[in-house]
Amino acid sequence: MLYTLIGLFVTVTPFILVRLFKNKLNGFFTVLTSLFFVHLCTALITQSIHVFTYDIILSIHTIVLCIALLIYKRNRNSVENGSSLKDELKSNFNIGRLFIQRSWFILIIVFLGLAVLYSIRFNYSGTVDTAFGTKQVSHSSYTYPLYSDEWVGSSLVAYSIESKSLPLVNPLNANSPFINFLMASHAVFAEIILFFGLNSLTQYIYLAVLNSIFLCFSVFVISKLMNVRQSIAIVAALSVLLITNSGNLPGTWFVLPYIASLSLYLSAIVGFLLKNRLVLFGNLIASVLLYPPFIIFVVPFLLGISYDRKINFEKIHFFALRTIILFVVALGLVTLFALQSFTFSEIFSRATSFVFRQSLDNGRVSFDIWNIVPLYIIPFIPIGLYSLYKEKKKYILFPVVAGILFWIYYSLTTMVFLIEPSRIIVITSVLFLISSALGMERLYMYVLNHKALVFNPSTLISMKIILCIFFAFYVFNLPKLGLWHKLPLQAYINNMNYSFIPSPPVTRYLNEDDLRLFSGYTHKFFIAPPWKGLVIGVATENYPLDSKPSTLTNNILGYSVFLQASCDKKKEFIKKYNISLVYSSPVSCEGFLRKIGSSSEGLTLYRVEMSD
Repeated sequence: MLYTLIGLFVTVTPFILVRLFKNKLNGFFTVLTSLFFVHLCTALITQSIHVFTYDIILSIHTIVLCIALLIYKRNRNSVENGSSLKDELKSNFNIGRLFIQRSWFILIIVFLGLAVLYSIRFNYSGTVDTAFGTKQVSHSSYTYPLYSDEWVGSSLVAYSIESKSLPLVNPLNANSPFINFLMASHAVFAEIILFFGLNSLTQYIYLAVLNSIFLCFSVFVISKLMNVRQSIAIVAALSVLLITNSGNLPGTWFVLPYIASLSLYLSAIVGFLLKNRLVLFGNLIASVLLYPPFIIFVVPFLLGISYDRKINFEKIHFFALRTIILFVVALGLVTLFALQSFTFSEIFSRATSFVFRQSLDNGRVSFDIWNIVPLYIIPFIPIGLYSLYKEKKKYILFPVVAGILFWIYYSLTTMVFLIEPSRIIVITSVLFLISSALGMERLYMYVLNHKALVFNPSTLISMKIILCIFFAFYVFNLPKLGLWHKLPLQAYINNMNYSFIPSPPVTRYLNEDDLRLFSGYTHKFFIAPPWKGLVIGVATENYPLDSKPSTLTNNILGYSVFLQASCDKKKEFIKKYNISLVYSSPVSCEGFLRKIGSSSEGLTLYRVEMSD
């Protein structure tokens, strides 16, 4: 708790520099972008030279804090107006009181948005997925990761913190070398976890909650900067949390590299609208560093902003660009240094499979738009897209078109080009929400201009109250209204067509029995059902021979292959793969498997005891 408080103080205090900016929003995103680059560079450099410790990280951020305070002290005269501290506090209090009085609608909607995030993680009632099918839970709290790639991220973060190294190994396979092109994401996640004194297993989800809030905030800011009225902007922002999530569509509820990259990408759009080159290009570069496939959306965005002739570069902007380029060169050198232990052929092979590969789902998922974005948004999307075209807002239009083209592409094939279908769908859906905000605004203005309706103050208040009730209904009935079950996987297996219902996005793969049975065992090879292999391997630092396919996948010995083998064959497997533990349905092989205990899910843990 103390480390968390220190981290918050050191992180929040530099935002005093926002007072130096005439445009406070511009100042906020400038400071935020700068601080993120400090975190990113600190993570990559300290891990690459193996000095990734709390003391080093705290020292670096303390130096940054001191520099921020010196800058503020040197320039504070530009923000002082001669008023006393008492008068300034009184003025700020009055402003805050007026904001609360006039923005009650926003406060209620924000509260509902936080309620969504809280209910998903800490007070969930509804259908959850387990290693052996779905079940119903009521007011359930689960502080562990929910999605397979979240579990992998937690494992890589724990490895970086423990080894003080870049996450370029497979922690689920005795730290065997692994070319991780998402290295920057996991490195900066590890830096944040360590800096704030969080637990990489049970508190990793806080990054997901924080990122979800920032996604909503970014959509709100972009909508406002596009001259969308406040109430419409907040509706579009909260709708981010209502984009459908499922086992094959990990969306805005999770902490994944592409979601973090999406937040940076939206910040870059804010930077463009504020005409802030540091925020614009800094976040674009960071978004690609964290998730290289995001280049698919970065290129259309750059093409879009090139059409805007109102932006002129000044000396300070060229200085900012040179600084960013130096950062990129430095980070590139760090990456090359980190990958020097791998051969060129290994890197090339991994890069080729990263760019073009077969989908892990082995089929096509039916991503119908009416099952992805909230239904009330869909009518406004075409209006918004038309408005983007007419008003030449190509910085949004071009990325949306790119997303739509990929959406169509993945409806026709199972081959993945650079970025997975589910990632494309979620990113495009968020851009759809921004487009729909503009569509709602233009429709509203059309109605006002043609006087088809009279929106007097009482009518507007009534509409806002109805919207609050509507969102409250959505929030408190989210488990029932979730459309995850309407995204089936269509697969063609053995000359037969199959349709598989996806798992719900909320999971319960790890339980107390698993932790109890595996307590006291670390760095042991074990065999278990794939999902159990993944979560137990991460939670207990053991090595599963079979794990759920994800960013890291162990497919050394299939669980079903082992289970169906004869006792003599099981002995061969145990000797060949150095298996110490077996976590499975009851096995009747006596003499070399000693029963340790059983779980409530029907699995039994056996310890291997074999004489040479």
